[in-house]
Amino acid sequence: MEILARKKKGLGLLYTFTLLMGLILFSLSLLESNKNGVLLLFLSIAALVLIVASAVIVTQYLLTPNNAILYNESENALYVNRNARIYINEIIDLSYTRATARGIQYKWGTVTIITNKKRYVVRYVANCEAVCKKLIDLKYTRG
Repeated sequence: MEILARKKKGLGLLYTFTLLMGLILFSLSLLESNKNGVLLLFLSIAALVLIVASAVIVTQYLLTPNNAILYNESENALYVNRNARIYINEIIDLSYTRATARGIQYKWGTVTIITNKKRYVVRYVANCEAVCKKLIDLKYTRG
């Protein structure tokens, strides 16, 4: 088995830190709730939104395996997210989306594999552009 895509390291720490900051902001807003009601109400709502968004992202990140896409040459198949097997000749379309923030594009992102049966989305892939190019190469040389 050849590892084609790995999960981007460090993102889990970033989003866990964001989750902790949201929890701290929410705790502080609860402790100070009797002083300035309107300002702290907005602070607590913003902290709750931050907590929910961070919790969803951390959960998705933890569910993504470290070796997100594997290639088995003997079967001519990809293994995506541990359990899904995709034969190379079933692939219809491949694409990637790089992560962006404030106009800056990062090398990590999402790889999407579309077959005639299902759409597979692999998030938090390190160097997603190179992974997608490798998958396209496999599709046209071995598919």
